[in-house]
Amino acid sequence: MRYASIPGVKRQAAVICLGTAPMGTSQAHDDAFRIMDMYAEMGGNFLDTARVYGQSEEGVSLSERCVGEWIRSRGMRGSVVLGTKGAHYNVRTHERRLSRADILADCEASLRDLDVDFIDIYWLHRDDDTRPVEEIMDTLNELKRRGWVGALGASNWKADRLAAANEYAARSGQAGFDADQPQWSLARQVVCGDPTLVQMDAELMAFHERTGMPVVPFSSQAKGFYSKLDKGGVESLNPKGLERFAFDENIRKLPLVRATAEAHGVSVGAVALGYLTSHSFPAFPIVGISRPEYMDDVRMAGDLVLSAEEVGALARA
Repeated sequence: MRYASIPGVKRQAAVICLGTAPMGTSQAHDDAFRIMDMYAEMGGNFLDTARVYGQSEEGVSLSERCVGEWIRSRGMRGSVVLGTKGAHYNVRTHERRLSRADILADCEASLRDLDVDFIDIYWLHRDDDTRPVEEIMDTLNELKRRGWVGALGASNWKADRLAAANEYAARSGQAGFDADQPQWSLARQVVCGDPTLVQMDAELMAFHERTGMPVVPFSSQAKGFYSKLDKGGVESLNPKGLERFAFDENIRKLPLVRATAEAHGVSVGAVALGYLTSHSFPAFPIVGISRPEYMDDVRMAGDLVLSAEEVGALARA
């Protein structure tokens, strides 16, 4: 497993980040613990969760509870890079939640459910472009002054808002965003059902190439698109996969993905992740693992480095 630095985080993070969204709900505790154990055994130390994952009627995040229990039971707090996200919109009313009170309440609740006194990376799960970035950054810096969080992250923020937030932070002598979490994969994908999601586009790519800000992309495996396509063809995709990923441009890439995999002695799934981790800026793709055998792609991708020529070819294919 390779590691890289994220500004504001004391220890280096594994380049493959383990997502925990279903843990404690659709993924039972025993299964979740087994996945986290396997990830740690191969050198993984970067965990991603969120306040809204598995949120109960009582407002408890079952995912955060599960992750926190694993960290405590394994004595891993001093070894992991722990990230969680807050300020997601209200899933019932779709009301935006990015006020100072919302951010403070969510962060405090995450500390409680994770059973920790410090969060290595605190992400704002969504943006509210009607709210001034000055107010938002002032609140995030209050979290830092309270000693609750280390690095600051933005999830589903557009390039212009990221730039404006960091410009204000620099002018006011405060911390800006240290990392970004957009939807990004080797396969082009359409956003289904949630218009507040932000994808890596040309403007956002240029922002990261210019600033060097690390990216921690979600949907990085495109629901296993290339692994499924390699093994079973288009017929193996479920209706959601067909709707989101089965474009000619994605399918045409498969021979090159296969050839790149063969050249490096890895799986096509590892190449899809390696494409992300081999850009000019640091990238830490989030992977979701539902079964232990899927960890093989993580193991191979953790050490895979593609050349600039290979990355360019995959992007153009």
